[in-house]
Amino acid sequence: MNQFELTNVRLYGQAICSLGIKHGQIIHIGDRPGWLHSINGQGHSLFYGRIDPHVHDRDPGFTHKEDKESIQAAAIAGGTTTIVAQANTNPCLTTADRLAEKVKRLQSSRITYQQWFGATPSNYRELKSALAVPGFVGVKLCLATTTATGDMLVDKEADQTQWCNLAADHDVLLTVHAENEARITRNQLQLRQQGIRLGLQHHCTIRDPESETEAVAQILDVALAAGLTSVTYQFRSQSR
Repeated sequence: MNQFELTNVRLYGQAICSLGIKHGQIIHIGDRPGWLHSINGQGHSLFYGRIDPHVHDRDPGFTHKEDKESIQAAAIAGGTTTIVAQANTNPCLTTADRLAEKVKRLQSSRITYQQWFGATPSNYRELKSALAVPGFVGVKLCLATTTATGDMLVDKEADQTQWCNLAADHDVLLTVHAENEARITRNQLQLRQQGIRLGLQHHCTIRDPESETEAVAQILDVALAAGLTSVTYQFRSQSR
């Protein structure tokens, strides 16, 4: 059913109207005769589809945790119509070829499905080819290790500067896992020196709020020096 009318639906603001939809896009608001198919939306409300720029579909390598089908079902159930998947799969999406292969597997998606490209300290030359891959959104820059980071750790300021310069030169969105790797390592060492066996209960001591604020301050300085204005940050929830 590529073209149909959705009738009696409540919009944001409480107005009730009919909508003409063709190939998934609203092309007309208000009653218009001649639609081949009609769906009665009485009792239902229509909202904008949400965008989630930080999801983990774990394909390839970790599909026992999440895959394309399960993540789409969850998105649709929650009213999300566009998702952007992270690059820390196995292997990580740090080459244009891997990115293209991943996007190819997403062509039959039921929602808009896009992808981050993973930065490493040495894959700068891959960016130009990655830019041409449909579904490419921007670059993920991990300032600290996290789940399945692999070779995506970029904790040296010189490498961060290189990526910020590249992002500015190519007008590319840069998203950052903002934690200070050196501080995390130091926190772990201090606990071990106290004879403490590290576990989940020490997560917020190891990855304390200061590890985030220090990382944000550092990458902001680097990004501003590069003339980069499109930077987003990933924050962890912390218990205090």
